[in-house]
Amino acid sequence: MAQQMTSAAEKTVQLQTTDTGYALHGYLDNQRSMQVYKALPEANGDTLHLNLSKLEKVDSAGLALLVLWANRQRTQGGALKLNNVPAQAKQMMGILDLNSILDR
Repeated sequence: MAQQMTSAAEKTVQLQTTDTGYALHGYLDNQRSMQVYKALPEANGDTLHLNLSKLEKVDSAGLALLVLWANRQRTQGGALKLNNVPAQAKQMMGILDLNSILDR
């Protein structure tokens, strides 16, 4: 199941269900984060794996969404595990001191 969201700028973000969890494709930024938020699965006690290998761009709003998702999972006894995090996102996580919050 893939949910594609398009903005006026023609750059998209897609949240896709995979065999191992979920994947984000495209641009996770201020313009598109709320669209992804509305498509997030319900929090549960499982460990969800999120593949970010096809994420082209992420900004602070996109990282805030990932923190929110991780916190929602934690409150239900689960976790959000990030896989294949792009270098740009890793760098931003380090600058914003999010490495202890976002599990990679």
